[in-house]
Amino acid sequence: MPSLSRAAVPLLLAGAAIGVGWFAWQRGHAAPAEAITIAIPIQISAGAVFVARDKAYFSRRQLALTVQSFMLGKQALQSVLDDKADLALVADVPFMFARASGQPIAVVATVFASRHTMALLGRRDRGIRTPGDIAGKTVGTVKGTNAEYFLDKLLAMHAIPDAAVKIVELQPAQFEEALRSGRVDALTAWNPLLNRMQAEHGANATVLMEPDMFVYRFVLVGKRQFLDAHPQRVRRALDALADAVATIEEQPADAQALIARAIGMQPQQLAASFRAGDYTLSLDQSLLLSLDDQTRWALKRGLIAAGEVPNYLDAIDVRPLSLAQPAAIKLIR
Repeated sequence: MPSLSRAAVPLLLAGAAIGVGWFAWQRGHAAPAEAITIAIPIQISAGAVFVARDKAYFSRRQLALTVQSFMLGKQALQSVLDDKADLALVADVPFMFARASGQPIAVVATVFASRHTMALLGRRDRGIRTPGDIAGKTVGTVKGTNAEYFLDKLLAMHAIPDAAVKIVELQPAQFEEALRSGRVDALTAWNPLLNRMQAEHGANATVLMEPDMFVYRFVLVGKRQFLDAHPQRVRRALDALADAVATIEEQPADAQALIARAIGMQPQQLAASFRAGDYTLSLDQSLLLSLDDQTRWALKRGLIAAGEVPNYLDAIDVRPLSLAQPAAIKLIR
């Protein structure tokens, strides 16, 4: 190979210096991260957000993430309605109630759908061993949420009349005391509360789960005004969550440990309900069918004003997901 001339060496050095300077300039002048605030429940359903946050997937997408934490998705949704958060992770039932009251919100994606998270937890010493044993008992639930919807479906599935059960409204902070003291014989619970109370009551706990009847579904929602003004920002948030879903699928043991830590559990405690496939990023027909069924239930119970079941396609904004993962949209439109 011929040697470089003395005249060529300074030119090469100057070119290298220019190249280094250019990359340094690019780093120093990269587009600033845009702020996004997501309100979430401290539940297994928020697993993709926990993974994306801890793996810095939001910052890789030029997003400065702020997470607001609540006990319930219903509370997370209220933060969006109060203009304190941009997006919220919420179960489909509270979303249905908010739409029924005229709130200008829309779903951008389903992010969690599990058949092994919600259950009825009962005390065996109160005679609860099977679903039929609920008749004549006092059951606690959180009204206006998917816990109440689950309980109604459970009673209907086992032909237990409404009048045969005394239903008591509880907040999650009251669960453990209410069951321990005997104020209720059973209650509807989800993880991490379900696992904690099951561990506390040990052999005296009966867990009644109906995986063929109920899907514990959580959706990412925002106000129409924010979604219309910031479609690219929402798309990048979905990109970050898609990265998290891929990580959960590829590294389930590590993801399980991370999610357990985030919700205050030991990984082995989470094992019974953790399934990597429950974490998703999708918009499909099952969401519409679920919202329709919930609306009919709420109308029958007089929980919302009388009227027709709305077309829930109007309550879904497909734009961000169509940019992030178009194949994940399987709606009949």
